[in-house]
Amino acid sequence: MKNCRYSGFDIDIATEIHNRAVEFVDAENKRIESELVRLNVSNDLRQFEYLSLPMMLKLAENEILKLDDLAELDSEELMNLIGELGLDDEVEAGNIIMAARAHWFEEDKTSEDAS
Repeated sequence: MKNCRYSGFDIDIATEIHNRAVEFVDAENKRIESELVRLNVSNDLRQFEYLSLPMMLKLAENEILKLDDLAELDSEELMNLIGELGLDDEVEAGNIIMAARAHWFEEDKTSEDAS
């Protein structure tokens, strides 16, 4: 933020705007985390790296509470649920679902190896 004389903002104003934005994002993330706990979202879904917190909350509000719940969706269903939050590509939706299903295949492979 060295040369911050853009659109009439000086460094103090730019710093204040930045700080408020960071505070807002932190507060929103805490609110969403609290809601995820209240809605009893499983750890496997909360740790799933392909979804933002707002996406997870939207899924939880629609009773997608576990990674298996997500894995059972098809691309169109997922896009209908979280498309407004930035998921607007059916291929990307399919990739998210396949990533959610990955543990199914790992479990199958483990079962086969044990046989």
